[in-house]
Amino acid sequence: MVDVCLIAGLLAFYASRNRHAGWPGAFGLVAALMGFFVIRANRAISSVDLYPIGSVAVVCGLIALTTISWKARTSSAWLPLMFTASLIFGVVASAVSAASVLVVVAGVVFGIAFACVGWTLSVGHSPS
Repeated sequence: MVDVCLIAGLLAFYASRNRHAGWPGAFGLVAALMGFFVIRANRAISSVDLYPIGSVAVVCGLIALTTISWKARTSSAWLPLMFTASLIFGVVASAVSAASVLVVVAGVVFGIAFACVGWTLSVGHSPS
């Protein structure tokens, strides 16, 4: 159910900014949607854990979309920065076994960033 809500938010964000998105935005949308598909279909399509690949695809898609939105002056620069921070924390946590707490940090930062995407949609964004 969480992924359904995230996908709905992703589609709403893209739909509200698609005239500025161009092909990079469409690529970001497709990457994120494919990431969600890989995460949800993981056990059905592979015996190997594909969650890390799917989650990277989701975050990279969101980084692309929020960067485009920021460049179009329809959202703030901190959105792509937060998603990038989440990606970095997650990659470091995967690479360094002693840094496993960063998995939680990555998830919290991702959640806050996605909530901020929703907030941006609800209030509309006027550039500062």
